[in-house]
Amino acid sequence: MPSFRRFPIPIIRKGKELQYLPNSDFFALGFTCKQIETLIRAHKKKGFLFKVYTTGFNVDAELIKHLSLKYPETFRLHASVITFDPAIRKHLMNPRVTPDNILRMGDVLVQPTYFFLYFNAEQVMADIGMLNEVSIKNGGRFYFHKLYYDKLSPQYIKDYAEGGEREFEKIIQSLKVNDQKLKNISKRLVFSPHSKIYAWAFREHIRDLLRRCKGTDEEAIYCSQGAYETIKSLFAGKAIHVVRVKSCFGGCVDFTLGMTVKAVLLKMGKMLSGGVNVRRIYLPNTMFCIEGKFDLCGDSVHLIKKMYRHIDVKIITIPRDIVISTLSLETCLKYYIETSEA
Repeated sequence: MPSFRRFPIPIIRKGKELQYLPNSDFFALGFTCKQIETLIRAHKKKGFLFKVYTTGFNVDAELIKHLSLKYPETFRLHASVITFDPAIRKHLMNPRVTPDNILRMGDVLVQPTYFFLYFNAEQVMADIGMLNEVSIKNGGRFYFHKLYYDKLSPQYIKDYAEGGEREFEKIIQSLKVNDQKLKNISKRLVFSPHSKIYAWAFREHIRDLLRRCKGTDEEAIYCSQGAYETIKSLFAGKAIHVVRVKSCFGGCVDFTLGMTVKAVLLKMGKMLSGGVNVRRIYLPNTMFCIEGKFDLCGDSVHLIKKMYRHIDVKIITIPRDIVISTLSLETCLKYYIETSEA
């Protein structure tokens, strides 16, 4: 069994270095100004940006002003607003976490990222409206992400997430129509939508990654639910088996991180017992997220090889720039235009 923490802490020690996980609420960690500046200078010396994430909790606007003025080429802030909508915030956010500090800091930030979740078109337009003018002045950009829920999430989280998915096309269209009114918002805006849109956007890359597949009925590609439709279309007319694997998280979490070896083995067992003569399978490397070898259950590809020695297992390496990518307004709009015409 691999050694890993189930719940990662914000600060980790690696050799003689003390590292922080950048997606933690940085200003809730208790660092002094002196300690923060030590971290910033270390990044500056190596030519790296020092980006910290915050919901605005425990943030001193004067400290942010000081850091922004003193380290304009290095210090960056990722402001996790989520939404300004008071009704939604009441259900999703701790009442002590208010967006007031983020609004106060607008004039002193340098190229910040404003992170939001999308729930409906009206909410998205209103949230952008709150920061659009100041973002033009400080060089900021907007990042809208889908809300995930898993099998343990309460119903109201599921309702919010599904509502956002139903409204996403309307959101995209509203932003496109108001692009000029919002002073070219499309150039300052990125999205992380449903993974099926991601897969479609990178379909040519996926085709290239799977170029060694012959498309025979002795091959099977195991993929996330979001990638299924795109991969299936890439092999239209071919006998190859494209098999979607449910995420271990459940809910709407459908990326490859949630794929497990046991889930793949379950699918394989059903196929083989049903008379399908599979000789080669393809798996995404991103399902082995722990040390690049183990899935979230601690299993490795060797478990498959041990159980089915006659089957050739190919691991497809997905480039990191695809894994961490975001999509533009134009790409999301193009998805709806082209898929509706198909």
